[in-house]
Amino acid sequence: MATRQQRWSSKALACVEERQAEGQAKDFAISKYKTRCLSTPSLVQQAGVVQALAFIISRDQTGRDFADDLAQTYGLKDRDELLRKAQNGGLGEYMTLSADLISVATWFRRFAQSELTAVEEDDS
Repeated sequence: MATRQQRWSSKALACVEERQAEGQAKDFAISKYKTRCLSTPSLVQQAGVVQALAFIISRDQTGRDFADDLAQTYGLKDRDELLRKAQNGGLGEYMTLSADLISVATWFRRFAQSELTAVEEDDS
């Protein structure tokens, strides 16, 4: 039986590899995706889940795609369900969600650093 961290890591790796393949096959902004992966753990820690998600989603389609990947890796349907969960939960649930999303986002950061090495970073 896999732990939560093991499930999150394998799902995050699959998402990063899928986005890399998508970026090579068509016009997907892989550099923006890498930037989201690298910045999200600290963004969630500093701003909180709701504010971080709102910022990521509002940026562009790549941000919305990343938020969907984040939600699905965590075990939810999409970014809207993740945002609702963050907005409607009590303090304890919000704190747990924050810690969990930092862990999930850290897996994305790790895999973006190792798998998306040939990609130039985007300043946006």
